[in-house]
Amino acid sequence: ITPSSVIRSDPKRLTDKPILGAMYLFEYDPKLKKVLPYYDRFPLVFPIGSGRTTGYAKQGDSFLGLNMHYLPPILRAKLMERLWNLSSTKKEITEQTRLKLSYSLLQQAASNGFYKPCVKRYIVEHIQTRFLYIHPEEWEMVMFLPLDRFIGARRNQVYKDSRNAI
Repeated sequence: ITPSSVIRSDPKRLTDKPILGAMYLFEYDPKLKKVLPYYDRFPLVFPIGSGRTTGYAKQGDSFLGLNMHYLPPILRAKLMERLWNLSSTKKEITEQTRLKLSYSLLQQAASNGFYKPCVKRYIVEHIQTRFLYIHPEEWEMVMFLPLDRFIGARRNQVYKDSRNAI
């Protein structure tokens, strides 16, 4: 199983406009990859906010996302458990289930800071594929698939850095 094959697996689930609080997989080529110590080529993200980039990167459309790949699996599970409390439908998982996410809600829900290494800004013009929508009933399974592709560091180094940042 490769991230590319997963993205191509169901064209009906591809979109150009991600919805806040839903989960997506896509291919990304960061603008500042030469100065980043490492990055995930295939982020698995809950978009948590939109905006415009400023400063170092040329201004343009971007969004903040919670990339679950930056946490080791056990911490992903713990963070996801807390995030479920922010779901739009707490009783049952449906196609309309979304996480009610914003940066400030994240800070409240995950006061232990598990979310911090996962928050990344994605510049829209550097997204290489359409967004693959992940159905809510698949979230927990997909989170544990080996779909990350870290460039510049091994997965264990990323996990170590993330633990240190928490």
